[in-house]
Amino acid sequence: MAQQQINNGESAALIREKLNDNFTELYTGRVPTNHASSTQSYGVGTTANYGHVKVTNGNGLNISNGTISMAAASTTSAGAVQLVNNSDTIDDTKAASAGALYDVAHTLTKTYWGQGNPAASAGKIGDIYVMIG
Repeated sequence: MAQQQINNGESAALIREKLNDNFTELYTGRVPTNHASSTQSYGVGTTANYGHVKVTNGNGLNISNGTISMAAASTTSAGAVQLVNNSDTIDDTKAASAGALYDVAHTLTKTYWGQGNPAASAGKIGDIYVMIG
């Protein structure tokens, strides 16, 4: 039913009836404030649209009171990977950032060429040598 227009000169009874019908239509079928559902009745979030999503536990995801969190990854379980930004930290549960790898490459790597080959090498002048450590 479409909303009914109230016109000047209509009786109070008719106006009251139209108002009641209009409010009933407005509130019938409206989405309740708390409309969490196990169905897709109220829309589903997609890559294009905001909407409802269903969260499942697993792969490091946890949900509590509407808040989603992810535990840190370990060598035996999935989770959020934590980055370390220095070359001094030794931790097999964290991944090195590009900055940490840059530090390693520029601190521990030495290159020799021409006649500057390292002692005790069997190379020839003009070869390129990389020493790590």
